[in-house]
Amino acid sequence: MTFGSVLCEKAIRFILNGIRHYTHPENIVKWCELAKTEANYDSSAIAFSRRLKARLDRIEDLQGFTLMEKVRLVFIFSRPVSPRFHQILKDANCIVNLTDERKITFFCSPDGIVLKSEQSVNQKKYFKGKPENYKKRTVVKPAIRSSQSVRNPPLPSISPIIPNPPEVDDVEMGNEEEEAASEQKPEKFDGLTPPVNNGSNFQNQDARARDRVNSQAQNFVQNNRNRVKMEDFVEDMQRAPQEWNPEEKVDILLLETISLLKLAEQIETLAFNINLEEGFQQKALRAVRLFKANDQTITIQHFNIFFNAILTSLKAGRIQNATRKSMQLSRLFKHLQRTLIRPIGEELMAEALAILDDEIEMLGESKDEVLLKTVQIKLDSLMNLATNSWADLYE
Repeated sequence: MTFGSVLCEKAIRFILNGIRHYTHPENIVKWCELAKTEANYDSSAIAFSRRLKARLDRIEDLQGFTLMEKVRLVFIFSRPVSPRFHQILKDANCIVNLTDERKITFFCSPDGIVLKSEQSVNQKKYFKGKPENYKKRTVVKPAIRSSQSVRNPPLPSISPIIPNPPEVDDVEMGNEEEEAASEQKPEKFDGLTPPVNNGSNFQNQDARARDRVNSQAQNFVQNNRNRVKMEDFVEDMQRAPQEWNPEEKVDILLLETISLLKLAEQIETLAFNINLEEGFQQKALRAVRLFKANDQTITIQHFNIFFNAILTSLKAGRIQNATRKSMQLSRLFKHLQRTLIRPIGEELMAEALAILDDEIEMLGESKDEVLLKTVQIKLDSLMNLATNSWADLYE
């Protein structure tokens, strides 16, 4: 068993113990953040999660875990299952429903253990059984202004809706209001007969009173609006920033690209190291010159798909007896790891490295060989899938 495989199995066991009683889809990157410390993995949680995803996508080959444990892992982390693992479950008399992406939505074991998920595109992810980005909502109350006079009660909390103009008694009184109040006090009479007032005086007093009320109402509404704006500002300041979702970053990494110049350089080195035909080595050299002048790229996601297909084809072409023009399949995979994949970037190529780890582990002490001509054809196919420019280069 390779060192990388030991790390993965140790981390998977740690994660399995943590998710054993959960029923909702969990965030694998956050679990890898915890598990990489347990497994002494020195790369990032995202790179580690990609290795674990590659291992979970081949769950049928995972050693040391029961069938139910394997089902729980692929269910909780929403990983697709292979037709082979699906058949293993059917042979064990389990009831399994899959989505079009081959993810388990319903599982029932012969002894009645049921796992069920909602088929929703916007299904929430959880971490340690709690929805991600869950935060208890807190309401920020605006501070109440202190009264300028002990005679006035504190203002009530203000609603964003503009209220009707308040009564005069509800508005704080400053010097202007005190003067107005003194003007409205009843006049003292020297005798029993009140002084004579004409109608114009009463009309002027009524007009001044209406003006004061309107002015006070406008000031109240303006203060109200200002306080509403301040409440909105405080709420925006107190609102928690949106959390970074590691799962989203994994998807972004899959859209990152590989330079075909770098890929061609590594294929040229590999072709030299394993003694492929001179014509193929020259073709790789011409590709390097071509991409130096005008580089091209391929996404990580597409490369992983093509690389998986090439590995499957290489395994299908294995032979039992060694010849002068063949090499051990396990040795070839180690060359691919060391010379082709790792120099491109360990974090970017984490999934491909994990797949090669698995293949090397499964081969074990196998003496199966593969013809060098077959290796050359498969590398040629890989570059043809990656770019049309490769086909224009002659051997």
